[in-house]
Amino acid sequence: CRRDLVNVDILFDCGIGVADRPLGILPLSFLLETMERNWTSEGFPSKIYEKKAKAKAKKILRNFYKTGFNYQKIGQVVALEQPFSFRLTPTLKIGGKIDRVDNISGDKIEIIDYKTGSNRLPSQKEVDKNRQLTIYAMAVSTLKDFPFSRPVEKIVLSLWFLDAGIKVSSQRTAEDIEKAKEEILKLVEELEKTDFPPKPNRPFPCDYCEYKLLCDAWR
Repeated sequence: CRRDLVNVDILFDCGIGVADRPLGILPLSFLLETMERNWTSEGFPSKIYEKKAKAKAKKILRNFYKTGFNYQKIGQVVALEQPFSFRLTPTLKIGGKIDRVDNISGDKIEIIDYKTGSNRLPSQKEVDKNRQLTIYAMAVSTLKDFPFSRPVEKIVLSLWFLDAGIKVSSQRTAEDIEKAKEEILKLVEELEKTDFPPKPNRPFPCDYCEYKLLCDAWR
């Protein structure tokens, strides 16, 4: 399991596994067994920490089962862990991975980003300004050859807080997308003027850093 309490691959595995089953009420044990198959002890500093994390992961899955595991909607899932990349300018490429995409009513799609380990829920205003969700909308509305490309007005953006069992949704406009592009370009310009010397702290957290292969200090 990821060190941030629960590996959402468990939910992806459930989504893929359920898609081929006849519709019906699935037992909670299905999710818990899937968790056991996906669980790994790697990354935990101690057995005690792992035990606490595993207990919390089970709690999150039980909550997800009660509040969000709509077995009749599983067939509407069109993508899980969907990678994307696009060029904002000829020299600036943006990429990422979308946790989940669902088909919903009126030819709309819902982009879902799972969140774990958060003790504070954002306000609706914060979700409406969330840059990560805006970039997802930017990608899906920009990439015409994307398997689920849609105009921005047909994209619903959701943050699903697994600890709390709450999903908060939002949408963007074409004006929001253009404003976000300007903000990103300005941010890149500012970053290019700044020096960020690496400060390695081995073996932890460097061993688990997603960017270590790009880091001169790690080499």
